Amino acid sequence: MAPPTGPSPDEWEAVKTKIYQLYFDSTLKNVMEKMKTDYGFVASKNQYERKLKEWGFRKNLSLEERFYAIRTVRKRKAEDKASQVKWQGLVLSEKKLKKLDRRVPLI
Repeated sequence: MAPPTGPSPDEWEAVKTKIYQLYFDSTLKNVMEKMKTDYGFVASKNQYERKLKEWGFRKNLSLEERFYAIRTVRKRKAEDKASQVKWQGLVLSEKKLKKLDRRVPLI
């Protein structure tokens, strides 16, 4: 049996920022294709998923995070204040906030 192959920890660290940027704007499949064609970086889907989890990269907010964000936005809206929600260093779009607002029951 051949030893497992894949990128070294140093190779992963070298592309971590680029993967982060791509991951939140695209699907994992598209990220893998872009990394392969543009950077020559090849890893399996399982390897990507393991690294994304290790790095704490998530696209979706937890239930608790959703409640907190929407409660804050609703409170500020009642005070006629604009809100901007940041999550994992990214600003959530108005579209995403409206979608979350529809999914979170009145608190």
